[in-house]
Amino acid sequence: MSSTVSDERGGEKHGKRIAHTAARYGVTVATLRLYEQQGILPPARRTSGGHRRYDKADLDWVDTVMLLRATGMSTAQMIHVGELARGDRRDEADALIAVHAEDVLQQAAQLRRNARALLRRGPATSHPGTAAT
Repeated sequence: MSSTVSDERGGEKHGKRIAHTAARYGVTVATLRLYEQQGILPPARRTSGGHRRYDKADLDWVDTVMLLRATGMSTAQMIHVGELARGDRRDEADALIAVHAEDVLQQAAQLRRNARALLRRGPATSHPGTAAT
């Protein structure tokens, strides 16, 4: 359940507003709200006026979620990781994140090998359908 922040000034001491947080990560406010509804993000603390506020711990988790998203983790997997992280199964969440990171490293290595292979190939003019000059 979210807690209420008594002061609505929105300074660093009181947490970042949702619009600031969304802009920081290059996503929309709607995306952050959706991630909260889906359980990817925990319920945000709220001001007495109902405005979301994100403190350092919240922003650290948003950082993690954005990295998971940028590295191709599915929404379903992010929901599962979020559920584990909020419960008493944080070690399992960390393990899933580590497995994902290893998968990403393997994919990156394969991409590097493929890119090197492309660079070793001759020019596109060597295509069988290209007339010789």
